[in-house]
Amino acid sequence: MQRFELLYEKKRPADLTALFTADYRFYFSVNADPVLVSKYPAGWTREDEDTSATHLYQGFVDAGGQSEPAATAIELVIDPYDLVDDRAPDSTAYYKTYFVPSVLLGIEFASVGAITTVEGRHKFWLVRGDAAHLTVGQPADSTHWYIYEWQDQTPPLIAAPLASAAVTSWGRLKAEYR
Repeated sequence: MQRFELLYEKKRPADLTALFTADYRFYFSVNADPVLVSKYPAGWTREDEDTSATHLYQGFVDAGGQSEPAATAIELVIDPYDLVDDRAPDSTAYYKTYFVPSVLLGIEFASVGAITTVEGRHKFWLVRGDAAHLTVGQPADSTHWYIYEWQDQTPPLIAAPLASAAVTSWGRLKAEYR
């Protein structure tokens, strides 16, 4: 999880995507983003994550011709987190579940003079490399761990306290940059 945090902050999409298994899925928050849950009922794949992260880090022009700015600075705090063995309690050597009760993510978009703030709950399921469904080039050994599922469990959102900041869910932010 520390590597995930570092790669997200350093804006390295290829290295970030390499942390996800071939069968990886991200699920949007039912409470904060019901429209996105309906739009993506099977969740997102690692390819969706790569596209979204690349667009966030570099900026892009969306399908409607709207230019979306690149993030100029990212600060991510996913600590503290709790280890929860809720899917494979008899296989903790190969599977781990992390519940992050309070993700804090701040993204600065200097070109538009705005900061986007993300606060929410998230759950990550990890699998050890020698038990994971991987793509070519990913080490399949006991020293590498990969994220195979990520759930945004953000509750309904409250308006931003500052006029210059936008508050959103992480899932919604990722979808805006898809």
